Amino acid sequence: MSRGSVATASLERLAQGWDREAYALDQQAARDAIAPIERRLAGMQARTRRACADELRRLLMQEGLRG
Repeated sequence: MSRGSVATASLERLAQGWDREAYALDQQAARDAIAPIERRLAGMQARTRRACADELRRLLMQEGLRG
């Protein structure tokens, strides 16, 4: 293998490593951006479930079906 092709192969491996690292950083940035939204959504879902359960209890008590 000539010195030029060895250097080219080395540069290609280096570029691939940089591409993988950049991709991993992009993925982490996306996860970091999405995490607060997911936490907020989870909180909203929990409040909705509690509100639905409270409303169901209220309706059952109103109908005399729950003591």
